[in-house]
Amino acid sequence: MKKHIALLSLVALIAAAGCKRVNEEDHPFNNQVYIQNAVSNNTVTVTLKSKDAVRTMEVQSALALPVDREVNITYAIDLTLVETYGRAHNLVCEPLADTLCSLSQNTALIPAGDVRSTVVTVDFVDLNVLKRGVTYVLPVTIKQATGMGIMSGARTIYYVLSQGATINTVPYMGVNYFKSAAFTASPKPQNLTKVTFEALIHPRAWKSISSIMGVEDYFLIRVGDTFPVDQLQLAHANGNSQGPKLTAGKWQHLAMTYDHSTSQLLWYIDGVLKQTTSWSFSYSTINLGDNPKNSNDFYVGYSYEASRWFDGEMSEVRVWNVVRTQQEIVDNIYEVDPATPGLVAYWKCDEGAGKSIRDYSPNGLNAEMNAVPQWVKVSLPLQ
Repeated sequence: MKKHIALLSLVALIAAAGCKRVNEEDHPFNNQVYIQNAVSNNTVTVTLKSKDAVRTMEVQSALALPVDREVNITYAIDLTLVETYGRAHNLVCEPLADTLCSLSQNTALIPAGDVRSTVVTVDFVDLNVLKRGVTYVLPVTIKQATGMGIMSGARTIYYVLSQGATINTVPYMGVNYFKSAAFTASPKPQNLTKVTFEALIHPRAWKSISSIMGVEDYFLIRVGDTFPVDQLQLAHANGNSQGPKLTAGKWQHLAMTYDHSTSQLLWYIDGVLKQTTSWSFSYSTINLGDNPKNSNDFYVGYSYEASRWFDGEMSEVRVWNVVRTQQEIVDNIYEVDPATPGLVAYWKCDEGAGKSIRDYSPNGLNAEMNAVPQWVKVSLPLQ
């Protein structure tokens, strides 16, 4: 308790020192150097997303009271402190590799008559290589302060890094679906010769027909119907092209690509190429908005009639006017840069409330659920 009172007094005196010079001899404690944001809490928690590769943090030290000389401070990354930190916090953790972090410089200066030091940055790189489910710790500590004592409880700041969930909430589709009026009217999904459909799906169970996305009787991904209830198919203007099987009760990433110029239809499950089919579309181009065969619209989770709903959750629904490569698919299962060329529509389905579904692409093709769905909390990718 006494330590907390002393620290609060230090913080108050720092504020006062900015207005009036105070003689440290008037106070009953020693004037010491400390890392400013380590006074109240010496842990900085950094939760990363899968695409986060770089981060920069600032370190600044301070004195309670100004002195009439320069104070030179030396910092160091000290990985020997990680084990002690883990024991103190009952935390299983690993040191962050020194190849993934550096100090912009290891010295800082508190000018004479001032109480705050120059800023040093901690620069993190290649953080996307960190293992999911592992907690990493990086201690940055004051090794030396010329002519001054160092406050033991605030001489070190600990950066605690871990890969967090990229996706936190998804809609249960159920007897529900969504469509975009803007998609239907937009030129973006028209006159296509190359197409990629992607979706992250969690089927709870299969029915006789489960609709995923597309245009009924023209260009539609669904499961079942003329094939087994767990078998993918592209239902198109001149029949059905069989795809691979899916598994109920687990999250899977589905991608289908079609190149009209080569007649190649490719199916991927979790980034693995499962099937290649040669098939030629009936029309010279693919028009997902205003199509030449019928007036059916592009839906997600619906086709033809309400009984063909998708029993499960969906996320990361995307439409492209390019053929995505296998590597591109693998690298972007849980998110993709909305500025990526060829992205027609990108419905992340992460709103968590209401029935509006935002299009994250630059095209503004926002969608609307037929009814407010049940929003389900998830943590994806799975640990």
